[in-house]
Amino acid sequence: MVLIRLTNRLIHTVRDSDTVGRYGGGEFVVLLHEIKSEDDAIFVTKEIIQAILEEYRIDTITAHIGCSIGITIYKNDNLTVQEYINQADEAMYEIKKSGKNHYKVG
Repeated sequence: MVLIRLTNRLIHTVRDSDTVGRYGGGEFVVLLHEIKSEDDAIFVTKEIIQAILEEYRIDTITAHIGCSIGITIYKNDNLTVQEYINQADEAMYEIKKSGKNHYKVG
């Protein structure tokens, strides 16, 4: 139930033109289409973190979860989709090591 609620929060935090997908386990990929700058990606990332950190109430249970977000920006540099995902994944794991509820641009 928490994953379903989390997914709904992600979908409602981004624009209709953006894409949210579960990558595996508790990992998600969010594709922000046609953003203008890294600052735009960071702005949306902060909104996502804020949405995820709100408590989850399921029946009589209240849950709190954290998140670590890795960001990569498409630069038309001939990388594959998987290479971009790997960059974001590496940045995410660096954040997980140093503490949660933050982001890093990879």
